[in-house]
Amino acid sequence: MFSIGNGSSTLLGETRLAIEYPNYYDCVSDGYIRSYNSIMKLGPEKVTNEKLLITFNCEEINGIGS
Repeated sequence: MFSIGNGSSTLLGETRLAIEYPNYYDCVSDGYIRSYNSIMKLGPEKVTNEKLLITFNCEEINGIGS
């Protein structure tokens, strides 16, 4: 998660999940759902005041899509 205040971004934290997906589509879909749920838990005031941004990445591990 990043804070993007003052024209620059600051990494606030990183979480790596050891989840394997059968394909890239499932990984991306779950990434968006998890990001949305995280933003909802943080609430509009915190997200707005701290200008929070959540990013995610789907990576292949050992040649297997995850």
